[in-house]
Amino acid sequence: MQQTDKKGLIRNRFSLIAIILVLGLVASSIFLIFQKPQQALAAVSRTGSVTNIQNSADNGSQSVTVPSDATLAVLTIEGYNSSRTKISGFTSLTLGGNTMTLRVSQVDGGTDGDQCGIFTLTNPPTGSQTLSWNWGGSTSWADGGQINVAYYKGVNTSNPIGSTGGGTANPAGTSASANTPASAGTLTASSGDAITAVAYYSGGGTGNFSWSGVSSVNNLAYNSSGGSYAETFPSGNTAVSASMNVSANFVTISAAVIKAATAGNSAPAAPTLSLPASSATGVSTFPQFQFRTTDADGDYLRYEIVLYQSNCSTVVRDIDQTADQTGWSGQDQQTGTAYGGSSVITSSTMAVHNYQPTALAVSTTYCWKARAIDPGGSNTWSSYSSTQSFTTEAAKPVQINGGVNINGGTSIY
Repeated sequence: MQQTDKKGLIRNRFSLIAIILVLGLVASSIFLIFQKPQQALAAVSRTGSVTNIQNSADNGSQSVTVPSDATLAVLTIEGYNSSRTKISGFTSLTLGGNTMTLRVSQVDGGTDGDQCGIFTLTNPPTGSQTLSWNWGGSTSWADGGQINVAYYKGVNTSNPIGSTGGGTANPAGTSASANTPASAGTLTASSGDAITAVAYYSGGGTGNFSWSGVSSVNNLAYNSSGGSYAETFPSGNTAVSASMNVSANFVTISAAVIKAATAGNSAPAAPTLSLPASSATGVSTFPQFQFRTTDADGDYLRYEIVLYQSNCSTVVRDIDQTADQTGWSGQDQQTGTAYGGSSVITSSTMAVHNYQPTALAVSTTYCWKARAIDPGGSNTWSSYSSTQSFTTEAAKPVQINGGVNINGGTSIY
């Protein structure tokens, strides 16, 4: 009897264990089924070439050309100044009137003033822009003051910079022997991100940087000193360092991760048309168009209007804001070249276009529609809005000497 009970007890225990295992497998399956997938990343890439500016003045400016598809401007600065806070305590740095943000800076490990840093500006104004700087301090750069400007696209504009790091080849303040690396540490990065880095050395004669983890874009020497700009597009976490092939007084390095936009960045919604109202009559032959849309990611927007004859298929004019700003008004983004977008349509800026010469025909019906693009986000055109029609005003009577009205078909001989 006892033996039978023991066997039954053992069977019951095995049954309980089996049930627990099955429930565990079911729970795991449910978790995998309903787990929110991680959004894939777009890839950051550089657009255009790197501009190098050698200018030791405390105050200066230079015209630069920002590519139309750039969503992040990166500026690096390096040089020697006895003030060890020349970069970290800078006075002002603007691109197209927009203040750039200091992301990381590094000064040597001694009492010298070798230093370098990285600044960024999200969604910079495009085209020809003025870069202006005022590094402040009581003395100008003794060496360097060397600036590099690069532009990137595919960037997470809400959170463009991730991991940063900096270091020196001589933390004790002694001269660095040739090929002694200055390390920025291991930067946390993912596939699709980019890493940008800058390094500076002084007093080593003419030499070149050897980079690890990133690739040199330029190596420039000046006054027995020099600097280098480097970048990479990593597959994961990356250790970044730089060393000189000659002995140098000091070597410093700064590096930062540029975060990729998620592939989930959405195109704007189709615009909602406001003016002219649908089927409106008596509309001016120089009509004003008003409309706006939503963008789930809050990106800035530009628009296109297509105006048709009354058959709604024969194009009268295509008005593309990405190609020409003429006639557009009320822009409040990108230094007056774009409109603010929001996930709530009443929070999006109303786009306004005042039709330009020549005038439309009188007493004529036209059709129109519009679409939007988010250059700083998905850079994808939305669907077109619904098509609406309007009819222009009739010809106005001609008044001569304030007294005689001549209408329609009256001839004067």
